[in-house]
Amino acid sequence: MKPYALRNESRTPVQCQFYCVTEDSMIEGAVRDLSATGVRVTGTHSLPVGVEKPIFITLQEGGTCHHLLIPSAVVRWKYGHEAGWEFGQMDELDRAHLTHFLQQHEQKAVGSTAFEVV
Repeated sequence: MKPYALRNESRTPVQCQFYCVTEDSMIEGAVRDLSATGVRVTGTHSLPVGVEKPIFITLQEGGTCHHLLIPSAVVRWKYGHEAGWEFGQMDELDRAHLTHFLQQHEQKAVGSTAFEVV
């Protein structure tokens, strides 16, 4: 049975690139959802729960890409090639890009579900 924990932050569905460099390989993958505190990734392979590594995420907003470096992220769960990573420390500028990206996606989601009453 897979243990579950309540999240403090909601996750936003996205399609972003993910990279993690280990001692002997590079894990490439796709971010499936993202929050201010972590990501769900489908990758070429996964690392054991509890492993802490730096990860890279590419956020694309229109024609602009922001390459985020999260120097410390921990694998909190895994299931096959899918894993949940929790962010640790992050540079202030990268944190600001992430916050802006999430706000933009939230506004788009609210706008797409809004309707006009006549």
